[in-house]
Amino acid sequence: MAHPLPPDEFDTLEYEVATGDLQIVHERVERLLGRGRTISKFSGLLGVAITYNRTAVLQYLLEQDVELSSEAAIAAVKRKNYTAMELLLSHGWDINKALSSTQPPVLSVGLDDMAMTTWLLGKGADPNASCDVECTCLSIAVQTAEHEVIDLLLKSGGDVRRGNLIHYALWRRPIDLDLVYSLAQYGAPCDDVVFQDEKSFQLRGHFLLGTPLHEVCQGNVVVTSSRDVATVASILLAHGANPDKRKLQHGRSAGATAREIAGQRGDYNMLQLFEIPIELLTRRVFTSS
Repeated sequence: MAHPLPPDEFDTLEYEVATGDLQIVHERVERLLGRGRTISKFSGLLGVAITYNRTAVLQYLLEQDVELSSEAAIAAVKRKNYTAMELLLSHGWDINKALSSTQPPVLSVGLDDMAMTTWLLGKGADPNASCDVECTCLSIAVQTAEHEVIDLLLKSGGDVRRGNLIHYALWRRPIDLDLVYSLAQYGAPCDDVVFQDEKSFQLRGHFLLGTPLHEVCQGNVVVTSSRDVATVASILLAHGANPDKRKLQHGRSAGATAREIAGQRGDYNMLQLFEIPIELLTRRVFTSS
């Protein structure tokens, strides 16, 4: 039976991986294996090799069946190390595997770089790939990425009906009104309660969860002007948001409506906005856009 490395031996091997001397790493591994040790579970070594750009050592470790890891994939993409990422993919890393229960696949890590995003899409990355909560790579893009990257993901099959996109757009700091409007126009749901798909519900269903309009009325959006709050609320209302819809908890209606929240906060401008007929509201939004 193979035995794992004790901490001191692993630290030594980690240092040797960082220095990049393939011969020394090879000799160390051979000695360890000869004594019944195993390095397969030490996926952290892959991240070290990638961090220090030790391509030959990385390839050797992969050939020794060191276990693939999210950390290695993240390191390769963050460092824009295409060679390392190619090696991980060629040794079995699933490009559409969630990085964790709450973090979508590795495409979500490379969205700050158009070239890396394009490369990953070319390797089969799916903009709609998610994790155990309904957060897709496109969700992360609408929260953090430049418009050209978001447009690329949409052109590459991104589905605006998935991933709670309006919520993630509202969580952008600061909010981007043009983006919220564009997503609503594309058909992103503007009145859905967040995290209500089956997987998300198992993890988040016990929380009191609301619609995008709840987020706005609670003051959970960062704006550059007080007028932006009314504008984003108008966009949501013009695209089907219901100010009298309650939040959900455990799948049941609970908590306050957006109208009630606005009243509790003394937001009379918002309350007046709710009284504008939808035809006039729609005309105002479309005219100002």
